[in-house]
Amino acid sequence: MSTISNMAAAYVPSDCTVLNVIEWLPRDDTLPGFVVLTFLGFFVIGAILALLVVRCAAREVEVKRRREASVSAPRGPSKNVWIFGYKVYIAIVLVLLFIFLINLFVVQIMFATRENDEMSRSEKHMSEKFSGSVWLWAILAALFLLPIFGYLALRCIMFPGMCQALNHKYEEHNQRKRAEKQKKKAKAKTKEHIVLVHIEKQEDTKRSTTFFTQNKISPLPATEEDGFIQDDAGSKATSDTSLRSDAHIAEEETASTETEEYGFSIIEILTKTSSEQMEVELQGQDLKSVIEMEDNLLKQKGETFVHIWRMILDVLFNNGRISEIYRRESIAKLEQAVEDIHRNNELEHEKESKRLRSEIEDPSQLEEALESLHSSYSKKIVSEFTELQNSAANDLKEKSQLSEEEANAIIMKVQSNLAASEKFFVEEQTRQSMVLQEKLLRRQALVQLRDQMNDQETEAIENLPKKHREAFDKLCQDNQNLESQRDEILSEYEQDLARLQENHEHNVLAQQNKLALKLKQKREERIQLLALRQQQEKEEHYKKTCQQVSEGEMDLEAFVQEQTNLKKKHTMEREDEEGQADKTEAEELERLRQHLEEEREKKIQSYEENIVKKMATMAQLSNEDVQQFMEEHRKDMAVYNDKLEETKSQQRSQLKERIEARKAKLERERAQHKNEQTQLITQQEEVIDQVLKMQVGLTEEARKQVMAEHEQNLMNLNNHLQITRLRQQKRLEERLAQRKAKLAEMKKSQEEELSRNDPDKQESLAKEQNKAYEEEIKKLENEHDKALEDLRRRLALETEEALKEQDKKLGEILGKHQVGVARRDEIIRRQNETIKAIEEKMVDKITKEGTFAENTTEKILKQHQRQIIKLETKINEAKQAQERNMYQKLEAKRLKKEKALSAEMNDKAEQQKKKGVRSATRVMMNSLAQTQLKHKLEELRREMEMELSKQKEELNRIMEEKLMEELQLHEKNFITQLASISHMNEEEIAKICKEAVTESGGDQQTSKKISKDLRKRIRNTKQDAVV
Repeated sequence: MSTISNMAAAYVPSDCTVLNVIEWLPRDDTLPGFVVLTFLGFFVIGAILALLVVRCAAREVEVKRRREASVSAPRGPSKNVWIFGYKVYIAIVLVLLFIFLINLFVVQIMFATRENDEMSRSEKHMSEKFSGSVWLWAILAALFLLPIFGYLALRCIMFPGMCQALNHKYEEHNQRKRAEKQKKKAKAKTKEHIVLVHIEKQEDTKRSTTFFTQNKISPLPATEEDGFIQDDAGSKATSDTSLRSDAHIAEEETASTETEEYGFSIIEILTKTSSEQMEVELQGQDLKSVIEMEDNLLKQKGETFVHIWRMILDVLFNNGRISEIYRRESIAKLEQAVEDIHRNNELEHEKESKRLRSEIEDPSQLEEALESLHSSYSKKIVSEFTELQNSAANDLKEKSQLSEEEANAIIMKVQSNLAASEKFFVEEQTRQSMVLQEKLLRRQALVQLRDQMNDQETEAIENLPKKHREAFDKLCQDNQNLESQRDEILSEYEQDLARLQENHEHNVLAQQNKLALKLKQKREERIQLLALRQQQEKEEHYKKTCQQVSEGEMDLEAFVQEQTNLKKKHTMEREDEEGQADKTEAEELERLRQHLEEEREKKIQSYEENIVKKMATMAQLSNEDVQQFMEEHRKDMAVYNDKLEETKSQQRSQLKERIEARKAKLERERAQHKNEQTQLITQQEEVIDQVLKMQVGLTEEARKQVMAEHEQNLMNLNNHLQITRLRQQKRLEERLAQRKAKLAEMKKSQEEELSRNDPDKQESLAKEQNKAYEEEIKKLENEHDKALEDLRRRLALETEEALKEQDKKLGEILGKHQVGVARRDEIIRRQNETIKAIEEKMVDKITKEGTFAENTTEKILKQHQRQIIKLETKINEAKQAQERNMYQKLEAKRLKKEKALSAEMNDKAEQQKKKGVRSATRVMMNSLAQTQLKHKLEELRREMEMELSKQKEELNRIMEEKLMEELQLHEKNFITQLASISHMNEEEIAKICKEAVTESGGDQQTSKKISKDLRKRIRNTKQDAVV
């Protein structure tokens, strides 16, 4: 208290009274009075400005609410509105501060320029005490009071209704936020519970494992590095790679788990209020499942691509063929490239989709544009993977330390494994498509059954008053006065039924939503547990297979097969889990509906007993007559219920027949599609066989590589066409369902309007509307059939274009290998020329220097010539022997085919003879068969001649290459012999090689290679001589 008193004494003089202060405040010739009056003036100005700011914010909120009212419920004021209000308010405060500072400066000047005799003693004292404090308190009071005054004025004076609306919006917004937080907390608890259960299972397994292994002899201690036991450099590299691979797999699995949709729940379909809405949701989920399947298969392709190259590089590193730096950089580059392909295409696809949605307004055109965009990006991903494969192959050839033959062999191995994996993906896509079709049929059956049950329940409720009226009419026949009372009772009964049905529908919706939330949470928990188990199994399986590959227990083909089998197993487990979840959800929903229907039936029975008792009382029936009447009424209702059950069973049997017909149709379409695929593959295999037969100069390894690349491209093409056909077909089905649902909504709204019209005209108008509705439905189905036909035509054109592109790719592959063959022949030719030039240089040098006598030199050269002639003769004899063998094989093949054709023609003649065909007809048919046989034999002869010519060219090429290689070896041996005899040193040999390469037009690499080979041979010859 003393502190407060001292502060008051510091600001107020001791001789100052309250009356003096009050007297000074309204005066403008004193400092406190000037400050207070200024504060009051600007307080009013600031309050008005604050009021305008809040009013602007409220108006913008109201405008935004009205604008969004047609789309969604109002969400309250946006964040930008309040930020704008705060900025304006801060600007007002700063302006007020600036004005008060100027005011203070003016006041100080005004009172400083006054004469001392004009100021009283008390005024001097007040100016000294108040000058540093009063203005500050005034400003602070204005800053706090301005927003409060503005808000109170807005709420209590001008816009109380708007403020109440805003408060209501804020409360709704806060409730939604709280509900979302509670939902997130529940979901987090569920995930935590799942993980804890999984960890407990693992700990139980570890404890049981420890219990069963604690009596065993422990192994010798070993060093551990990066979590794996290391024995040597090779195992260390393998473990490092395995560690990085495991981390990569775990990262991929974590990302996929975080973004994963926990299946598409059937409860979302069955809880819709109409059959049309159920069909829309069903087709939408089916389309999303197809797109999800396509995306998953593309990601699995990228993962398999990286795994194959990683295994290849690990094996090469463990064998010492490549360096650690090259292996690590190559794996990182491939992983990053695969990730970039998926991410970049996804971002570009999303960006282009947004652009199309903003530019195209017509839904059908937008859908076609989006489908075309999706298809183009799918093809782009496949082409980028092909480019990445070629880039990896070129890097292996150029940057590794492998020879060209080794690199080509490894690339051939990679391509064959990629082709095998591509074949698996085609088969897996076909299998998953079949599973999706069967899933769609099951769900459609449930939807149609649910729709029938809803219609039957509605019809039964509507027919109940009619059945009671029939029963009550018997009582009214004897007493006409009961008709009005009967109508009154039945009217009341109908009203009770309507209220009961309305309450029942609301209760069903509420209970369904509650059950749907519970079932979706259960589905999520089950699929999360499955994902965790599959992730653990995948990591363990990958470690095991990598170790087996590094130790040589498993080859690359078996590794790829194991990985693909595991992927298939996990996909099938996921499908089984989703199928079981669908079954559980449908059963739970049906159980809930039955329970609610039983409660409704009990209430209906109580209503019926009440109206029967009322009617019997009004008819003044005896107790016996009442019991008899009620018994007859129960019998009539039992008969009616039996008829309903019979109708339900008939409808179910009809539904079953329709489902079986759909399954049969699906099987026919599946068989037809399979035949088309088989024909496509067979056609392409025949094309590649014919093309390869016409190619001369390709080695067997090159032919296998061409076949592997072509098979991989063919599988990619087949896969793309299959998924495109399926996806576009699903889009058409979804569009048809949406249009039917929209048409049903229009019909419902028309029926509601019709109910308000004249009752006499309702029946005729209803018939007209039903007729128009049926015509529109038929029109939609016709348009759908036309769209399907257009789709088939468009897919046929796309298939034809894709086959042309495939032929173009085949030409590029063959051209690439032909260039490789020509380059190899050119290298061999230059080497031969270089070796001959070296031989001539060396002979000239020996002759000029006189190292040997002239007759000795001639003798050595003649011996060399005789050896060359002998070698050529040997090669020619082998060539002739192979030509004779080849001709005999082709001749035997031709005779075998001629015999087969003749036997086939004789069999046909015998069959005609057994059938009793007339002699004239038989002669004519035999003549036609003879003509056909001649044509086939002529075609066979041309085919054999073409094959003989091709095999001769191939044999000539092979023997020529063999002769060149033998001559190279012989020339090198001869040069080595000359150098050894003439005692040339390595510098002289290198000089001769360099001059010979320059004259023959070779490169420095060839010179170094030949010089190195010759020096090595000379050293070996000298060592052999010493030994």
